[in-house]
Amino acid sequence: MFLSSEEINVVKGNAWKCSTLGWESCFEIEKNLRPIVSSGFNPMMAFNAIYKRGTDSQLLKISELKIKRSSHHGGSIYVEISGKDHIGFLNSILSVFSFYSLFPTELEITTTGHIASDQFWLKGIANSVPSDEDIKLLTERFNRFL
Repeated sequence: MFLSSEEINVVKGNAWKCSTLGWESCFEIEKNLRPIVSSGFNPMMAFNAIYKRGTDSQLLKISELKIKRSSHHGGSIYVEISGKDHIGFLNSILSVFSFYSLFPTELEITTTGHIASDQFWLKGIANSVPSDEDIKLLTERFNRFL
């Protein structure tokens, strides 16, 4: 949430869960060059900024969607989403996942020109294997943004 509220664009990156609370990651980011007024990171300010302007998913428009069951990570949902990139695109997608209590265990994001192409492997709460119902609900929700 903080990245989109500060207009920081993730151009390329990947991340994967290496332990219960640990992640390995590498991201290439682009920052809007306007001056930053804050002197440090305040997560509550960033959180409030998102909710004052409305949810980012209101802006989400996707052009391609693939959702299927995957055997990776001991059973997961594989999601591939492409669409016109904008500040908050990634946050919008992650917000939809969290609404259904699905969380990335691995992700790869790439922006080429103005098109974002993101891939996710999702698990449920406590690293559980998502159900067929989770796939159905996620597909129905993302189909609204096509």
